[in-house]
Amino acid sequence: MITNLKMYSNSIQNLINKLSKLPSIGPRQASRIAFYLLKNSDNLTSDLAKALNDLKENVKLCPDCFLSYESKSSTKCSICSDERRKKNTICILQKEIEIKGIESSGAFKGLYHIIGEGIDVLKKDNSSYSTNKLIERVKKLKESYKDIEIIIATNQTTEGVALAMYIEDVLKSLNVHTTTLGKGLSSGNELEYADKETIMHALNNRK
Repeated sequence: MITNLKMYSNSIQNLINKLSKLPSIGPRQASRIAFYLLKNSDNLTSDLAKALNDLKENVKLCPDCFLSYESKSSTKCSICSDERRKKNTICILQKEIEIKGIESSGAFKGLYHIIGEGIDVLKKDNSSYSTNKLIERVKKLKESYKDIEIIIATNQTTEGVALAMYIEDVLKSLNVHTTTLGKGLSSGNELEYADKETIMHALNNRK
């Protein structure tokens, strides 16, 4: 009886293990991707390796809003650097990917702040870096603008609703106007998957 049969080579198994750590990729999907890369031309694997290296070397997080940007051309993301944007309005999101839907709606011309996921709102002293940065941004804005609006656009999930309440509490002492997205986004849904018409309606009817 053969025991401890080794299915794949160390290199293949290592790649499968790494791919399995990606979101929504399980061991089976990771195996398919690994063998697809193995059987295709060298150009694909080398191009993929270069793209990943470029991502690591050239893409940074904006020091103001935590959006990713090409660091070769600027010290901030294109949105924070755009003088046409409304500097006294900040939309708070959980994930950067959610910006695509909001921008495509054309209903928002302000700035963003990626608050991040996984913040434990039950902690008594929950001073995450992104939260502290948000407080700094708001305080700085108050030096230049009388009216400031903070749009809390966290997801309509249990985690997102709890995070929205936490952010409101954090900003309460700063005496700024906070709003949330209006009706249109279904409870339990994530902003990432909403269509632009729904997002436009939610933004225009924020309260």
